[in-house]
Parts: sequence; structure tokens; C-alpha cells
Amino acid sequence: MSRPPRDFIILRRTAALSRDGLVVEDETPYAYISSGKSVQVPGYPPCPKMVRGDNKVGCWFMKHLNKKSSSGSVERCTTFQWLMCCDLKGKIPQFVLDTAFATVMLDYIVHVRKFVAESKAKGLF
Repeated sequence: MSRPPRDFIILRRTAALSRDGLVVEDETPYAYISSGKSVQVPGYPPCPKMVRGDNKVGCWFMKHLNKKSSSGSVERCTTFQWLMCCDLKGKIPQFVLDTAFATVMLDYIVHVRKFVAESKAKGLF
């Protein structure tokens, strides 16, 4: 049984935020946010061989932290929060998708951590 591929059109906004949640440009940010939502764009109808998925409001929120290790040294780290609400459309029940999304999100974080560790080892940051 073949499943048709999905396509999405998403409007995304990324910004640095102050402690109050206001967008900042000239000061050191308290946190960063990247949010998005599916939109309809005139002239871009769904492709006939694809199902147009729907990303409801979702975001990534990142904030720097200084964390004290067991040895007493201070290590800089980042908290990463992810809000995801997506409807892939089609015949798969939403409760099945919601369970699968949790696994996808955890797998994604594993890959982000691996990327960060490799980047640190290369001296990129």
C-alpha cells in the first residue's frame, strides 16, 4: 500500500526575544523563538499527486542557561522546547500520528545533540 507524499506551505518567523517576550535587535537576547503555521498562498494549490498537510501553530523555543556541574564548573547549555501540532491529512487516525510524532521529536533531539557534540569537537563553537 503506497502512501501519497505530503507537501506543506508554512509561514515561519524567527526572532530574538527579551525577558518580557518582546522582539529585540540591539540587546543581548534572553531567548530565541522560531514559529510557523501553514498558510494558503494564491497560485500554489495542492499538487494533484500529494496531500497538503496542515501545520497548526507550532514553535521551537531556545534559551541559554548556565548550569553548574558536579565538579563545580559552570557550563553553558541551551534548553530547547518544541510545540508541534500537525495534521498530515489522509487516512491515518490523528491519535496514531500523535504517538508517532512523539517518537520523531525524540529522534530529532538525538540528532541535534550529536550534531552539537560533533560541531564542538571541530571547534565550530
